[in-house]
Formats: sequence, structure tokens, C-alpha cells
Amino acid sequence: MVKRGDGHMSQFLTTKRASRTIVAVLAMTALGGCAGFLPNRGPTTDQILNVESDASIDYRVVQMDPSAVAATTEPGLVGFSGDFVSVAPQSPDLLGVGDTLEIRVWENVEDGLFGGPAPITSIIGSNGHVVVPYAGSVHASGRSPESVARTIASRLEEQTLKPQVTVNVLNRASRAVSVQGAVGTPGVIPLDRFNNRLLAVLAQAGGVRAANPAGGRDDAHGSRVMLRRGGQTTSAYLEDVYSDPANDLALRSGDVIIVESRPRYYNMFGAIRGGGRQSLDRRDISVLNALSAVGGLDDQTANPTGIFIFRKESEETIAKLTPAKGFEDVNKANAEKPNFGDGIPVVYQLALNSAEAMFVADSFHVREGDTIYVTNAPYTQFRKVLSIITPALGTVGSVNSLPGTNFGN
Repeated sequence: MVKRGDGHMSQFLTTKRASRTIVAVLAMTALGGCAGFLPNRGPTTDQILNVESDASIDYRVVQMDPSAVAATTEPGLVGFSGDFVSVAPQSPDLLGVGDTLEIRVWENVEDGLFGGPAPITSIIGSNGHVVVPYAGSVHASGRSPESVARTIASRLEEQTLKPQVTVNVLNRASRAVSVQGAVGTPGVIPLDRFNNRLLAVLAQAGGVRAANPAGGRDDAHGSRVMLRRGGQTTSAYLEDVYSDPANDLALRSGDVIIVESRPRYYNMFGAIRGGGRQSLDRRDISVLNALSAVGGLDDQTANPTGIFIFRKESEETIAKLTPAKGFEDVNKANAEKPNFGDGIPVVYQLALNSAEAMFVADSFHVREGDTIYVTNAPYTQFRKVLSIITPALGTVGSVNSLPGTNFGN
């Protein structure tokens, strides 16, 4: 005898069994590490930490701790190389090849050799000499105008009575530097006694132009100044030139100054409130500053132990991290793999789950080109599974409610 309601109970039990089957399959798929079909912002924490031996690029994961901060911290001021800093200013009065001179001769006779103090214009030749009528070829390069004038007067004394000679510089072609790049007025700037150092010459060239004029002062301070002298090159950030008088270099004739003013960026994405490409408008931005600037971690999805900074480090930094951080074979491993650019790939992991970690994050500075990525918390994947299960459960119940579709009976 079949009691009223037995059919509905059978439908309920069948629906429950089907639902359990769906839950079990999806949960096992997600928790078993096969959730690649689920939408995600990027790799999971486990995927980053488990470096595959056959990966196309070899990297090391380094825990962000005080020792890592010490190894990666750059000096507060990074200036020009010592060989350039130690150079003293040139004498502003010395003449050089290419200078144009104005020579005047006063004679103590009415009908003199020059017929009055009319100016004589002469250019110092490649041999360092200047030619003066009746005085011949006079060595001028490396000498002061007063010294050259005395030599000319001495030679003319044999032909005229007590001549008085003056030498003025019309154009100092020998004392000039070239300024190029992000300045107001690129070109050739002459050097003189008041204008013979880097900052003065940059001012003469119209000042440094910011990469983004709307960005203001910080963009200009982030500019990089490169100086070429002969076969040597040195560079420094403009903010370091402003901050340290030693970086206001004494210039030499023929120096080439190139100002590079471009915005600097780092990247942020993952389980954070905001993200994308961020402006690195100063060098002391910490990881904590960067996270704060985008509103912090997403408290609904973020894994506080899965904050990663992707970076390529120099060999000097790697040497500071070796061997405690596991870099013994990283150079050899990367030598056998494709070149992914300068530097050795490193992934720093920050577990932002303690007071000490907050201080560490506030001491670890972000660099240009860094990528800060926050992984999803493990339960986030399960929540995604549930979001798929919920409509599936509704579908099973709806199908069993149709006539003739009582599965299992």
C-alpha cells in the first residue's frame, strides 16, 4: 500500500542525492587543486610557491623579512661616480681652441702700425695659436687673455713705441657644453666663471621639464641626468643633485648632458580594492604605502599571507641574499634558459598577518617595474564553487518537479 506523499518523498530524496553528487564533484575538483576552470585574477599562492623545475624561467621565492629589507635597501642618495665628483672647476679665464678674440693695440705715435686702436678679430686655431699682424703667430690656448696681451705687446715693441694691448673674448667656443633631452631650451651652453656647474647650466637651458607637467614637482625630481665626458658616462637622479651639493658637478668643455624625464611606474593587481599601473613619483614608496594608496587588501577575497612582489634583482643584491635565501644555483639555472631581460628574477613573499610584518612592509621600498600581486584566500575558490552549485541545485529541483521526470522512481 502506497501512502499519500510517498512520491513527493521519493522526489525529495532523489533531488537530495543528486545535489550531494554535484556538491561532492565540484568540491573535490576545487579542493583537489584542479580549479583551473574557475575564474581567477592570476596564479594562486601554491602555484607561485611551487616552482616547476622545467619552467621557462627560474626564480626564487624570498620571504620578506628584515634581512631581505637590508639586502634590497638602496642608499638614501645615489649620486654621480667619484671620478666626476672629484673634478675641480676649470679656470674661467683660460682660452681655448675656437675662441674668438678681439685685440686692440694703442700706439704712442701718430702714424703707427695699426693706424689707431681699431679692433683686430682673430680665432684661436687648432694649433692653439692666434695670428696678429706684425706680431706673428702667438700661442693662446691654455693662457689667460692678459697673458696673451703681454706677449703681443712684447713682440710689437720692436716695431712701435710702447704699445698698449688688450685682448677680450668675443666668443668662448672652447668652453661650452651640450645640453639635450627634457630641458626648456636644448642646445650649446657656454661656460664662464658664473656658469660652470651642472645646476647653473641646466638653469641656462631653461630648467628640467617634467614628464607630466600636470604632475608637478615630483615628476621633475624623478628625472635622471646623464653626463658624458670623453669615453665615460655617469648618471644620477635630479633629486639627488638637488639634495647633495657634491652632485652639482664642475663641468668641462665638451661635456654632453642628457636629461631623461619620463614617468616611472609599478603594477598592482589581484585581491586589492584598486589596482593597475601606479605612478612611482618618489623613491621612498614602501609596499605598505602602495597597498594603502589603492585602498588596501580586499577583505572579502584577499589572502594576507599571499602578497608577492615580482622583481629582477642585480647580482650585487643576489650576493647579499646568498646563500640563506637559496640562490646558490640560480645563475646557472637561468644561464641555460631564455633571456627575460636584465637581472635575476625574484619573488618576495609578504605575510601581512603580524605587527612585525607591518613594519617590514613599511620598510621594503617599491622600485620601478615592480609588480605587486595579492592572491585570493583559499576559501574564495570554494565560494566560487558554491556560486556554481547554487544554480545547479535549483535546476535539479525544477526538473524533478516536472511530470514524468521523477528520477530514481
